[in-house]
Amino acid sequence: MSSAQSISLPIAFLNAAVAEALEEFEGALSAHASKGAPAQETVLELVREAVTATKNVRFEGNNYAPEWVEEARRRGLPNLKTSPEALAELVHPEAREFLARTKVFTETEAEARYHVRMERYVKDIDIEVEALRDLVSGHVLPAAYRQLALLAAAGNGRTIRSSVERMEGAVEAVNARVQDLQAAAERAAGESELDARARVLAEHVVPAMASVREVCDRIEESVVDEFWTLPKYREMLFLV
Repeated sequence: MSSAQSISLPIAFLNAAVAEALEEFEGALSAHASKGAPAQETVLELVREAVTATKNVRFEGNNYAPEWVEEARRRGLPNLKTSPEALAELVHPEAREFLARTKVFTETEAEARYHVRMERYVKDIDIEVEALRDLVSGHVLPAAYRQLALLAAAGNGRTIRSSVERMEGAVEAVNARVQDLQAAAERAAGESELDARARVLAEHVVPAMASVREVCDRIEESVVDEFWTLPKYREMLFLV
């Protein structure tokens, strides 16, 4: 979902933060200048203070590596793993006050943006759940059943029996995981509050979808091309 988002909003937040920081620097420089302090020494002192104050948020390694997640935790930095967690920051009291002070959003506008984006998140996940169930029932399982029929017609050798057992196990797994997904989706639908529903979707439904997808990927690798009615990854990646 993040790849579909416009970068304009986070850029506006970053520009507002930079503008406020520059304003703070300007105020500090003016205060020192009024006391007759040398400009160069004042600048160096302010830079030292800024470097010290921002030490925890600076990391020169791989920001996508698990090591940085652990390092961020050690430094006391937040790690917002889901969309609802991240969106909730928009209506955090400090964030709302900052956005209003920098004239990015009024507090009412920040609240409205939050609710609109949360509703969009909930609807998007609901649509994805329904699409995944349709793909499993209409494409993945029929292909797996046809593969099982092909294996059954091929004989009863040890290798064939092993392939049948793996495919049967995958079919059982995907059915069980779809049921888990359905249960999680029903739990989310039962939440009356938007915030609570979004959290259930993020914490339970999205992982359940990933679990279903993992088994479907295994089935895709085992089914012959003529039975698989969806584009295979190698076809999409390499156009073969």
